Amino acid sequence: AVQFNFRALKSLVRLGIFETVPGYSVKEVKFYSSTNTTSAQATETPSLYATTNSIPAGEGKATVTFGASGATDYNKAKVEWEAQNNVENITFEALSKKKEEAKEEAGTTYIGRTANDASLPTNYTTVIPSTGIGALTLKVDYTLVSTDGSNEKIKVTGATATVPSEYTQWQPNYSYTYIFKISDKTNGSTGTPENNPAGLYPITFDAIVTETETGKQETITTYAKDAINNEYKTDKHIYVSVSDANGTSQELFKETTTSIEESSTTYYTYYAKLYKLNADATITEAEVPSILNATGMSLGGKTLTQEFTYDTNTKDSHFVSQIDADDAVDGVAVNGKFFKFIPTAGTYVFAYEKDDVKSYKVIKVTAVTPAP
Repeated sequence: AVQFNFRALKSLVRLGIFETVPGYSVKEVKFYSSTNTTSAQATETPSLYATTNSIPAGEGKATVTFGASGATDYNKAKVEWEAQNNVENITFEALSKKKEEAKEEAGTTYIGRTANDASLPTNYTTVIPSTGIGALTLKVDYTLVSTDGSNEKIKVTGATATVPSEYTQWQPNYSYTYIFKISDKTNGSTGTPENNPAGLYPITFDAIVTETETGKQETITTYAKDAINNEYKTDKHIYVSVSDANGTSQELFKETTTSIEESSTTYYTYYAKLYKLNADATITEAEVPSILNATGMSLGGKTLTQEFTYDTNTKDSHFVSQIDADDAVDGVAVNGKFFKFIPTAGTYVFAYEKDDVKSYKVIKVTAVTPAP
């Protein structure tokens, strides 16, 4: 008997939203599109719209090729798609809702209140794989309702967030979940966008979860003070954490101590490592495994270079147990399991590999222009 392993040629996409506004819950989220451009036209159908290029849609033709004989990728299928149509919007099923909590209006439903309990569609939307989609925009209205029993309401209109183009490189056999967060920081409007100044309740692109049909994945979250929509600068520490599907924070390294008679030795195994991409290249999470496994970690003009040495006899200083108070938004240290580094300009890849779990995240850093 001959066993064949099949891979899906399609890609899957969905979005999720949660909120962290102190003292409020969020209801009545309405979405804009490239055609529904005003608050009066916003609907409950979740959607993202293209801002630079377009989204392949409808039927398409897939061409499958293999590498040349003798090449390192000779037995790996490469898929190229040609779509019949291109559209500006991608829509999703309705988002899941949460029941009211104490002192909230009975019978009213709200979006998720934590990243682990984000409101999501039940099913993904099927899309044609493409690497030329460009940035995607989320624009929404929503209502904040106080949780103290007073039933105070604040209407927020025109809050926007952007998924950068490096996170829309849709590959065959991959699914992508874009997670957005409503917080009490910097944009949106508490009235009509045309007449009111920016308010305090924005929505931001918070994280991306990628999965394949054949491999387990974890969620990699990056954080830097004042960073919005995963736009990182060279003047801030970047912290990275990893969590599983249940939101449980994962160990980034293992500490092992062996004892022989009166002597003991401690050594470290690292599940997480940081790499940097050559300056003239771009990369997606889907490309990372092939490059890391290639000779010299170089493939197709893309080269990854390991950052730091990860001494097995001494705990690497980049693995820390908190976000320092100076780096935290509210000035209070946050305990957890983090990888911390000071970036230079360029593109980094954070790789988490433990047993059969392999997850990667691309981190793009822009140089800060010195003040005159």
